[in-house]
Amino acid sequence: MYPVLFKLSFAEVRSYYLLWASALFLFVYWTRYRAEKNFGIESETARKILVWIYVAGVLGSSAAKGIENMPRYLSGEIGLYELFQGLSSWGGFLAGGIVGMWQLHKNNVNIQDFAEASALPSAAMIGIGRLGCFMEGCCQGLGKYCSTPEWYHVHLAADNEGFYRLPTQLTESLAAFAILIVTAFLEKCVLKNVKHGGIAVEFPLFMLLYGGYRLFCDGLREVYSPKAIYVWGLAVAIALAWLAWSLTRLYRMRDKRPYDEHKIHTQPS
Repeated sequence: MYPVLFKLSFAEVRSYYLLWASALFLFVYWTRYRAEKNFGIESETARKILVWIYVAGVLGSSAAKGIENMPRYLSGEIGLYELFQGLSSWGGFLAGGIVGMWQLHKNNVNIQDFAEASALPSAAMIGIGRLGCFMEGCCQGLGKYCSTPEWYHVHLAADNEGFYRLPTQLTESLAAFAILIVTAFLEKCVLKNVKHGGIAVEFPLFMLLYGGYRLFCDGLREVYSPKAIYVWGLAVAIALAWLAWSLTRLYRMRDKRPYDEHKIHTQPS
């Protein structure tokens, strides 16, 4: 693909870092905007929490990549400098989520409201970031040598001639954008007139759909860590329980009016 977009003197601008940096900036800015506008969370408080989440996410992603690459390093397939090369999303979500909950509790911010504010930005971040993975040629799918590849197969820049792969980066990006559309529709058309402050619906739905995708499609990647299946399986289980709890609370709050409004008043004859 196009791992290097252009060069400036001795420096080169790589598509992976440019697109992921843009995706993370969008996530931080959009979440901060939604948290303040939709849930009244102070802008400066949201900014501090997001900085913590951002740093924890990057460090967690790097650590997870090291865990995934450890067998290849021990076998001598890669060198020490490649051990922590790149990022892995499951580690970023896990570390960012844990640190985020700690900071939300510390700053007395409702976890459900903040999670709801970050639902759409999270899906957009993954959709854009995975395009960077595709252009870089990392997180590649399984492949094979063939003379007549299928229409959906791709040939990456680092691959040998005649070797074609599944474009798992593009399928994940498309899945993320599809989740973005679904959650946006839910927000604009279903939850538009529903007062659900303190009850998250969009974020557990995002967790359920994205976690389900990763749970069933991660095995199509060339470098696949069996440990990740436990993370995504746990994410799906938590999302199901969270979504069921939220929908139950919303149902119980439906048309919750004082008893007097439902009384039938009759006049004595």
